[in-house]
Amino acid sequence: MARTFSAEEIAAEAGVPQDRVAWLVSIGIVKPSQSGALRFGDVFRVKLVSALLGAGLTEAILERATAEGWLNLDHVDAYLPNEPSPTLESCVRRLRDLRGANGVHPSVRV
Repeated sequence: MARTFSAEEIAAEAGVPQDRVAWLVSIGIVKPSQSGALRFGDVFRVKLVSALLGAGLTEAILERATAEGWLNLDHVDAYLPNEPSPTLESCVRRLRDLRGANGVHPSVRV
């Protein structure tokens, strides 16, 4: 079974404010399950729409394109993994946790 994510986790993974995810849910780009869970493909959707906004498309244009069926990203789940790859930040955090605050594994005496 694929892992599910909260809106907060999707926003953090995509590097956007939580209100961006809420907006994408409200216009139907991101479609939570009945329990409110999101999928890893939603990170792609959020990043793609963020790139479109960054390229100059307006929210109004994206809302209209979605409402009229011109913008539909439902297919992305078919070719994305169910689990995200670890980010560099999460790898560094894990390494720091394993090594301790001073960068040395707790079993090593200094």
